Amino acid sequence: MRPTKYVEKRSDLTLLKETFELTGATCHRTRLKCGCEVRQGADNNRDGVLVVKYDTVVLEIIRCKGCAKKRP
Repeated sequence: MRPTKYVEKRSDLTLLKETFELTGATCHRTRLKCGCEVRQGADNNRDGVLVVKYDTVVLEIIRCKGCAKKRP
């Protein structure tokens, strides 16, 4: 299981993406699923970034306000 970090704002997502790119990692913006409870008519697809280093995903960063408040 890969580590996951949750952020509240899209600007935080962009800032972390740029920070990891400076360290030499490759980052890919994508849609990822969060761990929130699914409401009727909604889904858990959120904006996210995959941080890849040496052909391995080392971190998932997901923008979800609910998960960011529940988890550190």
